[in-house]
Amino acid sequence: MRRGAFFFSVTLYASVLLTGCWKGISHEVLATVLSVRGQVTYIPKDAQDPRVLSPGARLNAGCSVRVSDGAEVDITLLPGVLLRASDDSEVTIGELKLIKDGDETSGGMIDHTAGIRLKQGKLTLSYEQPEGTSGSFAVVTDRVTVNARLDSLFCIETDALHTRVICIRGQVDVLDATGKSSAIKTGRLENWDDRQSESILVRTDSRTQPEIDNALKVEQQLRDLEPPKAFPVR
Repeated sequence: MRRGAFFFSVTLYASVLLTGCWKGISHEVLATVLSVRGQVTYIPKDAQDPRVLSPGARLNAGCSVRVSDGAEVDITLLPGVLLRASDDSEVTIGELKLIKDGDETSGGMIDHTAGIRLKQGKLTLSYEQPEGTSGSFAVVTDRVTVNARLDSLFCIETDALHTRVICIRGQVDVLDATGKSSAIKTGRLENWDDRQSESILVRTDSRTQPEIDNALKVEQQLRDLEPPKAFPVR
């Protein structure tokens, strides 16, 4: 038995040397509901009937979350990837993956991927990436795809008439439905409708400042609710 274990260890070590590096183990991740205020429901993947969403619930890829008017829900998708959905929102969770340097459920993260789709409503999103790791975080709407950069805080609002993105901190890269790309940096917002897109410096738009102040407050509330580094994996 010991000899068999020894030869397995040697084989594993040799395979790592032959590939040149250890790329880690990929895990599918479950998002965690941090708090719920008001009526919020969800529909699991391949299901049809909505269910009441409660704090502590685990959501896998493919789940859709519906937030009623006046309600809010706070969710952590991955370590450092947090969101609040409000204002009659509908969000579908896409890919959630961690690449770790072993099977441990805490620490050891090398890379991560998170993606969600916002059909309607408003999201406040905070994205922090642990030092020494890489990753990606994308939000898809009917008009644009937003890719967040490291240490960013931003808001997305979309409905049948327009899509609006405000960058409070950091930078987000945007690709619209026509294939045009743009970068929205700190202190700017961009608005798309069926006819055109418009970029605005936030300090020239007095209506936006309360949104910025609220986003900063929301981020702090989300960070206070964020669980320890251990994360549910499948």
